[in-house]
Amino acid sequence: MLATGILAVTVLILGPGDLSYVDTVSGATRTMPLPGFGAAVFVAPDGRAIVPSVSEDATWVLAEGREVERWSGRLMPMFFDEPDRLWALLPGELVLLSYPERLPLRRQGAKGLADVRAAGVSRDGRLVAAVTGGGEAELWLVVGDTQTVRRVPLPGPASSVAVAAEAELVAAGLETGGVVLVAPELPGLPRRIETPGAVVALGFDGDRKTLLVGCRTGTGGVVVGVRPELRPDRPAKELFRIPLKLPPSQLAVVGKQVLVLCGDRLLVLGRGGRTLERELEAPGARGMAVLPAEVRSVLPAWSDR
Repeated sequence: MLATGILAVTVLILGPGDLSYVDTVSGATRTMPLPGFGAAVFVAPDGRAIVPSVSEDATWVLAEGREVERWSGRLMPMFFDEPDRLWALLPGELVLLSYPERLPLRRQGAKGLADVRAAGVSRDGRLVAAVTGGGEAELWLVVGDTQTVRRVPLPGPASSVAVAAEAELVAAGLETGGVVLVAPELPGLPRRIETPGAVVALGFDGDRKTLLVGCRTGTGGVVVGVRPELRPDRPAKELFRIPLKLPPSQLAVVGKQVLVLCGDRLLVLGRGGRTLERELEAPGARGMAVLPAEVRSVLPAWSDR
């Protein structure tokens, strides 16, 4: 740990035509060009960046010191704690794929699942949650090991979702303001938490004691820390809020740090999101992902040479 009490984290910032590796303590940046515009950025357990293309039906795979690899088809991967597999949402089904081969291992039917706005997965991969738009806004809960699909109607469009690490809670952020909190075991008893603005980003901390909510408020924004509760006798409690000069677009919880992308700035919040520790440049940022502190792979080091 550094003298400032901040652990160094490497964040991948997706720009208009490049990908930057940013050290959150020193601010040092390394940039790699992309073949075109990326729709989002994801990080695999082995440290490789996965970027689905905007303009072509392809996905780019990047690793420092190597040429960009091109996969056919756009892949929006959902990784969990097994480094050799991932979940992917396809029209009408949830598919478990091997990584990096991308061979289908299991298919879970989800008829009617379309127009997915955002999705998330529990740490063990047992639960996948997705919010949909289009017609009726819904929160879909797909339990892979029991082949169970549960649908929870939402009071309005949602564009963000978060799954607690142990799958005990799922949160959906509403574009008109508010968070719908659901326990997967009791999907018929959702609870709404009011927020100070439209919800654009969500994240649970590691032990689920705090739900971090990024809201848009006029020309600015706010990050609110909430203690999530479902029991009627224990209302959800706001723990803190920190105002932002610009609206947030994405946040990530890394230990006791909360990383918030706001326009062309990357904010590093300490103490679980309560204090602004530093602000870094992220020009043209379109998305971010956090590089794992320790890369993991089931492949031997020589297998892809």
